[in-house]
Amino acid sequence: MRLGRLTAFGLLAAVTALAGCSAEGAGLGEGRAFQSEPATPCERDWVKAQAEQFVRAINSGRRSALEEATVDEPAFRQFSQGLDYRHDPKRFFASRQREKVIRHLLRRYSRGDRVRARRLTVGSHDKSFGICAVGFAIERSIAGGPWRRFVGKGALDDRTGGAAVWNVGPPSRLPVANP
Repeated sequence: MRLGRLTAFGLLAAVTALAGCSAEGAGLGEGRAFQSEPATPCERDWVKAQAEQFVRAINSGRRSALEEATVDEPAFRQFSQGLDYRHDPKRFFASRQREKVIRHLLRRYSRGDRVRARRLTVGSHDKSFGICAVGFAIERSIAGGPWRRFVGKGALDDRTGGAAVWNVGPPSRLPVANP
């Protein structure tokens, strides 16, 4: 099922609204493995480690890593990427189906796509949905090309840390840091 842009941006706006109380950190470094529960729901270090785990799963090219780094349906809500739509509008991808997202990420990996996490903002904890809201900046090399900066919002499951929502916007005009 292909989501319309209004739906994708509506979900992005909802997640953005959740990100009220923020604690920013600099670049994301090496993280730790998944924990079963955070010390405090949506505690910054725990959320940072889970977001890093998702980025490592994307870069691993392994189905098992992607399955571990995302929540199962129906808790999985959405993944979208505004893949350089200014140059090629057909490259926008969005899905609410976890399996379709995993296949997409594996296909992108096989074509040389890589991601570096650069910044994380931990938002609020929404107990009714069981999620921790996050904002992020990533750098992405599309098909082995130059690194470009993207920003986005997401939500992680507050029990497992698996990604439930991950929306990457169009390329940012911010400069790319050195690797």
